[in-house]
Amino acid sequence: MERALHDALCIVKRTLESNVVVAGGSAVKSALSVYLEYLATTIGSWEQLAVVEFAEALLIILEVLSVNAA
Repeated sequence: MERALHDALCIVKRTLESNVVVAGGSAVKSALSVYLEYLATTIGSWEQLAVVEFAEALLIILEVLSVNAA
């Protein structure tokens, strides 16, 4: 617990020093899912269903990773 707290404080310190944050922790998958759901609203055929399902599958991957990390 002490090591985790130390690491978290070091992260906050480095962020405040550099004023830069790099997205991580599957942020790309989350952003892609949001974009694909928006894109699906512009498609008017059966392809829309495939795009929506793929976007949901990306979120399921994130959910499984979160549950396994805990």
